[in-house]
Amino acid sequence: MQSRQRIVRLAPLHEIEAAIASFEPAAAVTVPILDAIGAVLAAPVTVTGPVPAQAIAARDGWAVASADTVDASSYAPMPLAVKPMWVEAGQPLPGGADAVLPPDGVEITSGIAHAVVAAAPSENVLPRGFHVERTLLEPGRRLRPSDAMALAHCAVDTISVRRPCVRVIAIKSHAAGTAAALAKLIELGGGTASTAELSDRPLKTLLDSPDDALVLIGGTGEGQNDRTISALRESGDVILHGFGIRPGETAALARVNEKPVLALPGRFDAALSAWLVAGKNLLSRLGDEAIANAYERRSLTRKITSTVGLAEAILVKHVGDGVEPIAAGVFPASALTSATGWVLVPPDLEGYASGMIVDVRPLA
Repeated sequence: MQSRQRIVRLAPLHEIEAAIASFEPAAAVTVPILDAIGAVLAAPVTVTGPVPAQAIAARDGWAVASADTVDASSYAPMPLAVKPMWVEAGQPLPGGADAVLPPDGVEITSGIAHAVVAAAPSENVLPRGFHVERTLLEPGRRLRPSDAMALAHCAVDTISVRRPCVRVIAIKSHAAGTAAALAKLIELGGGTASTAELSDRPLKTLLDSPDDALVLIGGTGEGQNDRTISALRESGDVILHGFGIRPGETAALARVNEKPVLALPGRFDAALSAWLVAGKNLLSRLGDEAIANAYERRSLTRKITSTVGLAEAILVKHVGDGVEPIAAGVFPASALTSATGWVLVPPDLEGYASGMIVDVRPLA
């Protein structure tokens, strides 16, 4: 008869973070820029020359030499020695032109063009190198859709990124929905995810995976049928079993085939809490993400009470200009659907007083 798996101690948050930092980032891949949106840049994005390569029109209009339009007005039209060329926004300026007049800034009478508006040098013109003459993006940050637009304008077709591949495995059938939802969270966090159910197969058959990481859901506690941690010990090294995170105390982190395996509790709220506190950090590590998240700063409308020694995730919802704590310890489904964010109480604090400013973190 197999002995039950036991949790000897709850690892403090700093130990969990150190264990996560011990893993190597995922391998970089080169992909088209549209496929890279949401992924973490693995190398600087640079251009080989100035963009634009020459001065271009910033609007539709007439390309003129500004010196030929000095003092021009509707009361004193200035004849132009050279008939101006019509240009569309983004087109290069013809030789001799250094400004663009609006469509009604030039009148043509009897075949002769007259400027009826004066133009300053470089007016309505984007000069050579206006957009970029150097590195566009540094590694370690996620590519945003707006970044992709800028790169496309600068004729950058492919870039090097890290997009960790994570397989999410439901150890027990009732955790399949949690696994599917967590896979979506991973994709929102810049990774790619697939799901599987253990069914009647030995866990070892699923651990030999080409993915960058595995996330297991269920079987991490001390119940009679909980075997996840025991199976991990047979296949690799269980670094930590028992996280000082509430909810999420039965979570574990292992190393199998030099890859991280994050084992989360089967209870959906505990799995979510452990993912928010530790799993997102693991995903950022695999992506080699260097830029910290910018959290929303809000005041508490009611105090938060927490247990010293545990890092605690508290669900909150926005109330006016502040946030109100609505669930701790156990997250009812109704609280989770009402929550607009969450607050992390560090293990060295007993909580936060009403009126204190706290970091409100996104649930996605």
